[in-house]
Amino acid sequence: RINEGFDVEYVFMDTGIEHEKTYEFIKKCVDYFKIQITCLKGNFNQPVGEGHTFEVIDCKLLKPDYKNGAYAQMVKKYGVPTVKSAWCSSRMKQEVNEKYCSSNFEVGSYKNVLGIRSDEPQRYYGKNAWQVIKNHPYSKYELYKIFIGQSDLWISPEAKELLEARKKALKKNGISYLAELQYFSKDDVNDFWANMPFDLGIDDHLGNCVFCIKKSVGKIALAQRDEPEIELKFNKMIEAGSSRLNTGKIPKGIMYRGTNSLISIKKVYQSSSRLEIKQSLRSMKDDSSCSESCEGLDAQVDMFK
Repeated sequence: RINEGFDVEYVFMDTGIEHEKTYEFIKKCVDYFKIQITCLKGNFNQPVGEGHTFEVIDCKLLKPDYKNGAYAQMVKKYGVPTVKSAWCSSRMKQEVNEKYCSSNFEVGSYKNVLGIRSDEPQRYYGKNAWQVIKNHPYSKYELYKIFIGQSDLWISPEAKELLEARKKALKKNGISYLAELQYFSKDDVNDFWANMPFDLGIDDHLGNCVFCIKKSVGKIALAQRDEPEIELKFNKMIEAGSSRLNTGKIPKGIMYRGTNSLISIKKVYQSSSRLEIKQSLRSMKDDSSCSESCEGLDAQVDMFK
């Protein structure tokens, strides 16, 4: 209901390495809600030095593609991203979205709205402002009110300056959040889908890219246990990627936290049961679905002043 009165276009940037159920979920949303989703795929088949393009694909044809999907093409052209050099979102999402919008809309005539909830202040504040504002003794709801300008609670001059810079950068780049339109928490979202005839249907650790470089080592280990066939396909895709960005000091495939690869993570957890891995995530409070999310459209916004 929040899109009433707005001319809305729903956009999905495909990486080719989402979980199969994610693609099924998108198709079900199209059918059930009677909406159109524009599905974009980055095309990285050009020679190095020539910019990549995009193509619009039929949502009905969405499926994992570890041979010629956007991610597979990207690593063949540019090399393999790592947790310390996580440029994959900007290439496959931010740049693809920008190319699509500039091809279809006049500059300044549209705004990108990201589905970031009101109870995720660390995401809508951005890393710079969040490093300061998180030390203020306020609840998530109070932080939300401060962000949307509906609270007179005190924040430090440094926090205020960083928050204003964040808002200015977001406005300059035409970015808004679901949180700015209406107050929704994770419980609200869960309650909504609990009353629907379908939902995503996968565990949190498999969300977004199954073997995303931003996920914790524990989540990767759990994904290995649950999806060994996907792991095999993902590993082959990485091996087929270019060594263009490899410095020689860090072998290709060392992508995760603690200079880990899929192989080293498997060795670390080889004597642990699935239950033990799951319990270790809970003990470290690492069981949330979006703790390593990729902000594909506003990842660089803190750089702008």
